[in-house]
Amino acid sequence: MKIFPLFAMQAYFNYNVRYFCFSFFILNLEIILNDAFDYFFQDYLRNNILIFDIYQKNN
Repeated sequence: MKIFPLFAMQAYFNYNVRYFCFSFFILNLEIILNDAFDYFFQDYLRNNILIFDIYQKNN
């Protein structure tokens, strides 16, 4: 019976590490996607504003 808590602790620790790694992976993915989206969206926005500016000046 004395060895059972060791197995329980090991299983709990493994579960926590797995969950932590998974959450860290998701967080990294979110950060990467967010940066990429900001980068592309900013480019898109800048181009459209430029086009609108030229359109306003010409008319």
